Amino acid sequence: MNKITICESEASETTYWLEIIMELNWAENQKLLLTLTEANEILAISIGTKLKL
Repeated sequence: MNKITICESEASETTYWLEIIMELNWAENQKLLLTLTEANEILAISIGTKLKL
């Protein structure tokens, strides 16, 4: 359970920073969108896993 919580926290923080990078146009949005999508998927999986436990 603790590793799932860490995963959720890290994915949430990654999403936060990617959104900031997108707003500041520090990188190509297309590449960021792919990474942001993956971070959101990891976040959804970790939350879903916690709900099943």
